[in-house]
Amino acid sequence: MRRFLTAAVLSLAMLAPSQAELLRFKCPDNSDVAINTHEIVTIAPVPDHRMEGGRYTDAGPLLTGTRITFIGRVRQDIKESYQDVLARVSKSEKILHFTDPFHKPISVVAHMIVNLGSLAGKWQLDYGAGKGTRLFFIASVRQDVLEPYERVFDMVQGAQK
Repeated sequence: MRRFLTAAVLSLAMLAPSQAELLRFKCPDNSDVAINTHEIVTIAPVPDHRMEGGRYTDAGPLLTGTRITFIGRVRQDIKESYQDVLARVSKSEKILHFTDPFHKPISVVAHMIVNLGSLAGKWQLDYGAGKGTRLFFIASVRQDVLEPYERVFDMVQGAQK
């Protein structure tokens, strides 16, 4: 029964307003970019340029820094460190921390999650992990994480309190 309640419980996240804020960061070319924290879906270190799990990563121009994904799958790489970006964004948004299928950190804005699915059943990770959770966000964005479904469910539900 708990699994079927997930969509209803998590859809309430969209009703929880946060204090959106514009934050200034540096692009790879040193130009300034202002980012609306309320549009952020995920935050992660920029991917490196090597093969992982038999696939090439979708690396950008930076070797270090942070990749932010927004509603609509738009991405922005910035020069600031992952930890610095998390500290600044978490002042206005509830952030949840997970591990991606390549065993790297990824953080998500809690109110953007609209549904969860267990990867042990219908969806299987293509990365050899076998179990985990698929997070579904606004505008068909999704992210697989290695944490088990029950743990993710509890984390998301706790973030809404």
